[in-house]
Formats: sequence, structure tokens, C-alpha cells
Amino acid sequence: MPVVTPLCLAARSKLGYLVRGMSTTSAAATKLIRFLDAYGNERIGQAPAPGTYQSQLITGKDVFGSKALTSQFAEVRRVLAPFVPTQIIGIGLNYRNHAKETNMPIPNYPVVFYKNINSVADPETSIVLPRREGSHVDYECELAVVLKAPCKDVSVQDALKFVAGYTNLTIETILNDVVVQRSNTKDMVFSVAELISQLSQDTTLPAGTVILTGTPEGVGFTRKPPLYLKPGDKVEIRIQHIGSLLNYVIGASSL
Repeated sequence: MPVVTPLCLAARSKLGYLVRGMSTTSAAATKLIRFLDAYGNERIGQAPAPGTYQSQLITGKDVFGSKALTSQFAEVRRVLAPFVPTQIIGIGLNYRNHAKETNMPIPNYPVVFYKNINSVADPETSIVLPRREGSHVDYECELAVVLKAPCKDVSVQDALKFVAGYTNLTIETILNDVVVQRSNTKDMVFSVAELISQLSQDTTLPAGTVILTGTPEGVGFTRKPPLYLKPGDKVEIRIQHIGSLLNYVIGASSL
């Protein structure tokens, strides 16, 4: 059964842009977006103030490198995902109540799978239902963890040095303005630090690795009757203190 997981990587501004917190060479912290300007050039800049579409540009093209604000501005025509992942690692059955609703035992070790890096959708773009099995596509909200530096054989104690860690966050999915998933990251079986440590044993996780930490209870296929995505649906993910991500659903025939 296909599953659609809009990727809420960091935060989202009031303008609806997916943004990422960062430190600059100045004393103040800022938030950045990756976007296309009026000429189709890919840029990285500070998230515009509400009601405006001018982004103050930031030096460099690597979102994980050192950054500094410039005096230049560019018009934001299209917001992109914050970066292109080097790999996407998914974790299954990582919420206790989700395992319970699927009648599966709570795992003793992380259930690991991989996703195609080309499956990431930009903010407020369309989720295309597949031509095959398009009538059984589920929704899921997940906290995505982004590694800012390569890591290998990391201990649980040191794991959060490689990522901004979040604990006890409310996480929810809103389908057509109705809350269909609502939980808290404290229900996770394996914490963010434990996942990074486990996944980095005997292998190097490169910078830009995205770890999808699992979905909570409330998924569509466990409902009676099942609730699957259909063309015209609006899917929003919200994570406390981080932000939200909105996408729309279309059929493959609409392309």
C-alpha cells in the first residue's frame, strides 16, 4: 500500500514557506528558504517577512555550510524543499499506539526502510496519486530529522550533536480541515538520539541524510471504513514549535 509522507523538515513561516533555522556570522539567528527567483535561478535566502516576497540572499549554495547575510534581495517566485537529501531513511512502527492499532508487536530494534530521494514534494505542491493502487494511498505525519554533518558509530549521548533534537512535541495530520492523526513524540519507541546511534553503527551517514522517525496512530487503512487520499484532498502536517507543511492531492490523469 503506497504511503504519502509530506516532509516537514524544519519549520514553516507565516507565508507558508518551508524554512530551516540557521546561524549566520552575525549575532542574530535567521531562517532560510531555498527558492527560485524571477529568472528561474535557484537561491538561498532569509524567509521574507509576512506579506512580502523579497528574500535577503545568503552566501553560498550549501545549506549545511557557513552562511552570512548579504545586502542583496531577490523576489521569491517558487519555494523549494530546503535541500536535496543525500538519502532518506524511514522507520516503521516507531509509535507505540500506532503499533497497537496495526496489531503489530512493539519492535525490539528499529524497523528500517529507504525512500527514493526524488519523492520529496516542494511546499504547497501536488501529491500525485499513482496510476496503479492509486485508490489505496494513505496519509502519514512524521518528524523528519536532518543530519548536518557526517557521522559514524555515534553514541546515543553524542547523537544530537549532529542534529537539532526535539522532544515531547505534538504532531498531527489535518485532512480537509479535519484532524485525523494527533499524538506526541514522547510515544516514540526509539528516540531521535537512539535512531541516529543505531543507524550510524559500522556505516557513515552523510550530511543531508533525512531520517523519517515514524508515524503515530490514526492512519487511514486501520479505520472502518478505510480512509484513503483522493484527488482534491488537502493534507497538512503540523508539529508543535516547528511548523506546518501543506500539500494537495491530484490524480495521475491530471498531469
